[in-house]
Amino acid sequence: MLFARMIVSALFAAVAAGTWDAWWHAALGRESFWSPPHLVLYAAVIAAVGVGWYAWYALREPVWRKAALILTFIPVSAPLDDFWHRLFGVENIV
Repeated sequence: MLFARMIVSALFAAVAAGTWDAWWHAALGRESFWSPPHLVLYAAVIAAVGVGWYAWYALREPVWRKAALILTFIPVSAPLDDFWHRLFGVENIV
């Protein structure tokens, strides 16, 4: 149960960072890869994925393996998001 709470907390932080990033884009425009919202987002996603894989390693339960694999799709999808924005442009939030 502790692992699940840690993952949910990390994903909540990732959503909050994504919201902050959307505000940042609207208020300040596009920024670098290393902007504060991005760093918080990356750290939260890494934490969620890391806890998922550690939970599977520690408990060896099939549900944790599935959770770890699903969580791994989050950082794997980042290049697809970048490709989408290069192909179709940046969405207008305002």
